Formats: sequence, C-alpha cells, structure tokens
Amino acid sequence: MSEKPNYQKLYAAGCSGKIRGSGRDVNQDVAVFFEKEPEGNVGSGNLYVMADGVSGTNRPEVSAAFVAKKVLYDYFRSREYAEANKIAVAIRNANHELYYYAQAERQDLQAAVTAVSVVDGHAVIGTIGDCSVFILRGGVAYKMTEEAGAQDGEGAIQENAIGATDEIIVDILDAIELKADDLIIICSEGLTNFAGKKEFLEASLAETPKEICRRLLDDIERRHPTIDISAIVVKIYDENTIHSVVRQPGTAPERIEVAQAAQDLRLFQATHAQSPASTEAQPAARPNRFLFRLLAVLIAGCIVAGLIWAVGNSKMGKTIFGPRETPTPTIDAVQATLASINATKDYELILQLSFTPTQTATATETMTPTPVPPTETPLPPTDTPQATPDTAGSIPETPRLITSDRDDAEMVFVPEGVFLMGAGTNDASAFGDERPQLSVFLNSFWIDQHEVTNGQYLKCVNEGGCQQNGTLILSNAYYKDHPVMSVTFEQARQYCAWAGKRLPTEFEWEKAARGTDGRIYPWGDDAPTGENATANTPIFERLEGITPDDYGLLPVGTFPKGASPYGALDMAGNVWEWTSSTYQSDTYARLSELADGDGIVVDPEDLAEGTGYVRRGGSASMGEAANYTIFMRTTHRWGDEILESEYLGFRCAKSVE
Repeated sequence: MSEKPNYQKLYAAGCSGKIRGSGRDVNQDVAVFFEKEPEGNVGSGNLYVMADGVSGTNRPEVSAAFVAKKVLYDYFRSREYAEANKIAVAIRNANHELYYYAQAERQDLQAAVTAVSVVDGHAVIGTIGDCSVFILRGGVAYKMTEEAGAQDGEGAIQENAIGATDEIIVDILDAIELKADDLIIICSEGLTNFAGKKEFLEASLAETPKEICRRLLDDIERRHPTIDISAIVVKIYDENTIHSVVRQPGTAPERIEVAQAAQDLRLFQATHAQSPASTEAQPAARPNRFLFRLLAVLIAGCIVAGLIWAVGNSKMGKTIFGPRETPTPTIDAVQATLASINATKDYELILQLSFTPTQTATATETMTPTPVPPTETPLPPTDTPQATPDTAGSIPETPRLITSDRDDAEMVFVPEGVFLMGAGTNDASAFGDERPQLSVFLNSFWIDQHEVTNGQYLKCVNEGGCQQNGTLILSNAYYKDHPVMSVTFEQARQYCAWAGKRLPTEFEWEKAARGTDGRIYPWGDDAPTGENATANTPIFERLEGITPDDYGLLPVGTFPKGASPYGALDMAGNVWEWTSSTYQSDTYARLSELADGDGIVVDPEDLAEGTGYVRRGGSASMGEAANYTIFMRTTHRWGDEILESEYLGFRCAKSVE
C-alpha cells in the first residue's frame, strides 16, 4: 500500500540575468519577473517572462522590451480565475498592440515570448516562439517546450511569433505539479545553443537562484563573450526553507506602450553607451575583455569546432535532453500533464470560451433582462421613417431623438436607405480589410447618441443585470458621465439586453458614423487635431474645467463639433466600441458577391465565421498617439480575439419595429 503523501506548502523565488555581449548596447532578449507571493503566504501568483526579439526584423530589442513588460502588466491586472486564461489573454493583448502598431508604422516588429506562473506549487507555461523552459529535478533536466519554427515546402523556416499576425494561438501547459528543490530555467534562444545538460546540472549545484543564474551565464560568457543571452532561474522551496531566502526585487508591473518602450531604450542607450557588458546577476567586475580576445585567437580552432558542433546539433533538431515524449518516468506528474495537454490542440480555444468565472455562472445563467416598457418602442406617427432610399438630403439638420426608459440614454434615428460602406480611393490610410467600397442598403434603426457611461453601467450592475467591469472608477460619482471601459463582449451584450436593446452590427455602426456621402470621419474628411475639437484624441489638449480620468477619457458628448450626420457623438476617439459582427479580413470582398442587379448589398447579415468581434472608432490611448488619425476613421476595423481591454467600451442600437 502506498504511503499517503503529506501536503506541503510550496513557494517560488527567482532571479534573472543577462549577458549583453561585447559590442552591443542592448540585448535583443528581455527577462522580467514579479513575485507577488510574500513569504509565508500561499495563493498569490508569481510570473516570470522571457521575450526574445526576432532577428532580421525592425528593432527586435523594442519588440522584446514591450512584449515582456506588457505581458507582466496585463497578467497582474487580470481578473481571470484560471491561470492559463490569465497568461493566454496577456500574451494575446501584447500581440494585438504590437501587430497593429507595426502595421500602422509600416514596420516588421516581432518577438518570441514565454511566461511561467507559479501558484500554490503548480506551474503554468504559455509560449509563442522559440524561448525554452526546462525543469530540473533529481539530477535530470526536462525540456517543457518545443521548437516553434516549422519548415515549409521550400525549406524556409516559418516562425510563430508575437507581432507576426493578428491571430495567434498560445501554447499552454497547465497545472504542472512542482516539488521542493525543483528548478525552473527559462532561456532565450541563444542560451540553448551554447549550454547543454552538463552546464545546466553543474550550475544547479549552487544554492540560490542568483548563484545558479550567475554560474550558468559566467560559464557561457567565458567561452562566448560576443553573444547576448538572458535567463531566469526559479527555485521551489517548502515552508521550512523559504524563510532563509532573500528575494530579488524583480520588475514592478507598469502600463507600457510600444512607443514608450522605444523611448526607454533610446534613453538607456544614450546613458550607457560606454558601459561594459555585464550580467544583472553578477555585480562583480569582469576580467579584461582584451585578454579574452587574445586568448580566443590562440584557441580559435577549438572554439570554432565547438561552435560548429553545438549549432549543428541544434539545427538538426536534436534537443540536448532528448525528445519530450520519452523522459525518465520519475517525473510522473509533469509527464502526465504534458500528455493531457498534447491530447487536445484546441485547448486554448476552449479557454477563450470559458472566461466567465464559475463563481458567477449561476447568476449569469439565471439573469433575465427586464422587459422594456412598450411606450419606448413605438414611434410617434409623425416620426415614422419613410421607406425611401437614404440620401444626403434626407439627413436632418437636427437629430431625431428618443430616450430609452431603462437606461435614460438618448438615441438618434438612422433612416433606411443606401450608404457607401468601406474606404474609397481617396483614403490613402485604408487597409485591405476596408475594401472594396460597397453600396449597402440598411433598414431603419436607432443608436445611442453617446457611448454607455459609468453611471449607466453601474445602474445595470446594481439592478443585477450586469457583471462588475474591471475598473475602479465605476462607482466614483465624478466620473459617472465618462464612457465605461474594460468590458467584455458578453458584458456589453448583457447590458444592451438589460436595456431592451442590442449591440449594433459593424454595418450599422459605420452608417451611423459617416452618413451616406462616404466621408472619412464623422464630421467630414479633415483629420482630428488638437485644435479643431472634434474628438478626444491622445494629443488633445484638455479643456478648461473638465478633468479627464486616469486614462485620459472625457465625459461623453464633450465634442459636439465631432457629431456624425445623424447626431451620434464620440464615434471617433474616447474609447473603442464593440459591435456584434465577427471579424474577417475579407468580409467586404465576400459581401460584394451578394450585390443585387443594381450593385447594392441589401441588409447584409453577419457572416458568423470570424474569430473575434469587430471594434470601431479609435480611442484616446497614448499607445495610439502616432496612429490615431488612422484608427479614428469611420471605416477602420479592428477584430483580433480579445476578452476586454482598456479604452474599449460600447453603445447600443435598436431596430425600428
């Protein structure tokens, strides 16, 4: 009979280190970590992140710095219950921002990333690209991640990396059971080309993560002084040994934008241009680099031979510890986890569908929208829209309004008729997914004049119709008229159902924003600036007497000059807005095939084949400062998979019955 195991509380402590390499100002790889788990407390997560910029792309060091810090920040601000969800969403958010920033800047920005969380004695690994994770236990090293590159038919390596595409799948290894004295080593790509089983196990003989990291990097630097590599070493302790550990400070999670990461690196290079290369884990002075170079010349043959051997083995696909599928069976928990993870390739897609916490599932399922009083739906006889095609002359100078009884939201009327959907040839900033331009007929509808506010959303929460969103200012009366943000698609849809409405389709949203004349912005073709006061942009100078919230947002309706032809406000700037339409890059091209004999697409329906929901309108995020005039155009579409994000809100619509 097997002995019943004793439950032990386990803790993690880590250290990061790097070799900058001779002749380099900064590394192309970045290691960051933050340990929220204090000594003596279990349940708080620690996160360790390694990002490695892809060689041959623009500014790989910027990509790596942004991705590492973005994943760290979004992980710790997440409200997900499942660790795998928290990591997957944080990585997807980083991809979302890096990809669209690169597209707007016409640059190629890519990075590999691996994030490892340790909570209550279990590890969860999320990875995209070629950073590696090893677990050392009982004198054996196990590689937990696989190579991300794959050869196409012509022998070219196709990389899976952050920023390479707008749609990614994060590889997740979940619930890996850890034991006291386990070591987790997270490596950038370069490290595994120069360190093998022998070096890993020799370094692991040191006591602390800092000493292990220093020993490993020192050995590599002595043999290969020109390379740049980074590593994170995490050691698992029990409740008897954790109290003797001196934790390293790590990196505090902070909000980061791509442009900010680039600026930070420029400042670093300016102030450290003459600094010698060093490792973070080794503060002691290094031996003279010139002597190393002389010694290298004398033993060049040996070094070249060693490099050829190491690189050759790596390129042939031979991992230094053998294939992951056949490890020594002594690490049963790890291997059982890997087998279950590898059994389903759609694991992360399942996670995307399960973001609603189980603790609130009952409340969500039993939630029934309160019927809207019937006096709100019927229109007065004098306001009944005529079934005639919509032309520029039919747009009223004064918007027609009704007030929704449930949330007191004013709604503007958009009459049925034909409008121009998609970017025209006069719009040089348009992306391919905004074309071709189509003539589209829509039935009449109403749409909220403003974005849904904190005050309106709070009313829905208090009445049990909505879930609490992710911001701390929702209950602050000063910001009650600011747009609500950090709401998921489901939360937005719940609110609209509670109010007796629905989310607009992207086709309805675009018509309400631009009217029928194909204008680029809601107010015309002139871009928003800091002077024309048409939208809350990242560069807008704040108005006297109006205080923005912590995110730079302003009360809805602050910019009447930015009204659309139908009177809808803030359809450019402030926050992005959810629509009910699923995103596909070729939506417009496919709709063009449905045009009737007059070349008109009549009341198009959602193709329902996309992987994320379309957002529209741009925002006041400083991360968009360089590209806000592109994002705020009425035709711009953003549609990668995302649960929620700062600067993301919504407004509701209602069909005319």
